[in-house]
Amino acid sequence: MLNNKILVTGAYGLLGTTLCKKLENKGYNVIKHGRKINRDENFKINNFKLLRKNLNRIQPSYIINLAAFTDVDKCEKDISKAFELNVKFLENFNKYLLKKKNKCRFIHISTDQVYSGPGPHQEKNVNPINNYGLTKFLGELIITHNDALIIRTNFVGKTQRENRLSLTDWFLKNIKEKRKITLYNDIYFNPLEINYLAVLILKIMNKKVTGTFNLGSRQGISKANLLMKIGKNLKLNTKKCKISKMKASKKKAKRPKNMIMNCKKFEKVFKIKLPSLQDQIMRISKNYQGEI
Repeated sequence: MLNNKILVTGAYGLLGTTLCKKLENKGYNVIKHGRKINRDENFKINNFKLLRKNLNRIQPSYIINLAAFTDVDKCEKDISKAFELNVKFLENFNKYLLKKKNKCRFIHISTDQVYSGPGPHQEKNVNPINNYGLTKFLGELIITHNDALIIRTNFVGKTQRENRLSLTDWFLKNIKEKRKITLYNDIYFNPLEINYLAVLILKIMNKKVTGTFNLGSRQGISKANLLMKIGKNLKLNTKKCKISKMKASKKKAKRPKNMIMNCKKFEKVFKIKLPSLQDQIMRISKNYQGEI
């Protein structure tokens, strides 16, 4: 690599905030990109001329893409915006990277919502059932032509963003405020704790590996069960938590009920044993201790 410059798009999101701090602690020169005007960089990545001009100025050796339109219901309502933010800008990165000829490493973080149906899902068994999952998969197809590293994952845990809450942030906030909330016991996944995921990204980013990989914990769990286990570990009063099925919700977009991923390919190629779900639950619980 020519230098240690890393451009992180979506740097001010839930994962981006955590990842950037860890990259900086490792001595990387991190250039943070976001869409708002008060960001380090906010040039439009869906405009190829602007993208090329700014990437030529920055000259990153790595690009880690976390930028996405992630609101599932809004993606369903506005497919044009979902396509613009989850697909179109990756076409622009693709054009740029073709000219760089492997001088810039591209790491793209995707989602477990490209899957549906019985799991655990292998990387080849893609079956999106909403516009979010569809556009994320289409974005993968574009960038894979440039020998990118594509990671499909899901994360939970305490974040460093006050105005955006993770699933567990939302759960703890509502418990603290003694609000009634509904938890769904028919939506399954195998997430990683957010800090653990960030550390794994640091471990694999320099390896000369390309392709698409599932990355999660070794076992799956329903979202309701995950949150209730965390509540139990923290000795919280969860009496106001209603356990329900997703079909009872008023959400507009269909949600895949089983997003549990088979992560054996990742373990084999990177020679990293992924953690148990129980390990991740304990890590999450520990990070919230003393807050309620």
